[in-house]
Amino acid sequence: MANVTGSVFQVDEERVRSHVEEAVRSSVESTLNDLLEAEADQVCGACRFVRAKARDERGSGDAEGSVAAEFAV
Repeated sequence: MANVTGSVFQVDEERVRSHVEEAVRSSVESTLNDLLEAEADQVCGACRFVRAKARDERGSGDAEGSVAAEFAV
């Protein structure tokens, strides 16, 4: 914005632009993270840090069949 003669204030357009860009970037990042977290919750059947019965029944590496069986080794 231009400096108006006799005005009491001056607007630094670059600072305003930088602030708006950061606000938009932060908002988009937050929205994308929320969407990714919701999709992950849907895929695994429970919210973050919450145990679901379906997830409790399977331990790490508790897959059906073996690797050799799946690759016909």
